[in-house]
Amino acid sequence: MAGFSFMREFQKIFQSVKLVNKHNGLFKKGGRLLLAVSGGPDSMALLYVFSKLQRKYGLTIVVAHM
Repeated sequence: MAGFSFMREFQKIFQSVKLVNKHNGLFKKGGRLLLAVSGGPDSMALLYVFSKLQRKYGLTIVVAHM
């Protein structure tokens, strides 16, 4: 059941990021992003979300570990 809960929450976050991008133009197809991550669970969740967005939008992502 834990996996199901994770995927449900991931889908909500994924959809939220897409909606915010649509309204605010945070990134464009083929764009480049720099993600700063600490290695904690919230940073890893952020990285996971953007790895999925990378495929959908053809993004180039550079990750900086803080």
